[in-house]
Amino acid sequence: MSDEGTNIVKRYFKGCEITQEIWDYIKELEDKNSKYEETLNLIAAPMRPDGTFNRSREACQKLAEEVLKVKTAKGSASDEGASK
Repeated sequence: MSDEGTNIVKRYFKGCEITQEIWDYIKELEDKNSKYEETLNLIAAPMRPDGTFNRSREACQKLAEEVLKVKTAKGSASDEGASK
């Protein structure tokens, strides 16, 4: 976690004990956020000068499905609702 992130957590939990479990959970959230950001950056990459893209529509769909699978597996979204 960055120093800035650590300071934010410490301010938010001021006066509370921050257990290793909490730090581990925060690290897990940071890792997921990083994966989401990486995926969006790949999907949002600009068009090449020749008018083509680095990723096909199918490759972008696969990346998005992999990221969304994490949410679906956790019960945050249903497969049915996510596909509509």
